[in-house]
Amino acid sequence: MIFDYHFSLLIDFIILMPSKVEQEAIGNYFEQLDHLITLHQRECTKLKNIKNITLTKMIKSIPDLKFSKFTNVWEQRKLGDLVDKVVRKNANN
Repeated sequence: MIFDYHFSLLIDFIILMPSKVEQEAIGNYFEQLDHLITLHQRECTKLKNIKNITLTKMIKSIPDLKFSKFTNVWEQRKLGDLVDKVVRKNANN
């Protein structure tokens, strides 16, 4: 059988392996690292939610939220007054 043939090749294969105590220490390290990553992912998700809520409250007709040192009312402007028109010609014409 093919399995027996491959198994017989592997049975004599030499590998490096840490002691049981070191294996447990390595496992614990990566378990703690996974836990830390999970905590940071949760914190990142919370901060993204805060960002979205803040943007929603700031960027609308009458903002619910403004920085205290900026007390002026936002000006209404036409977009055309704020940007320059850019005309690009096709290089082949």
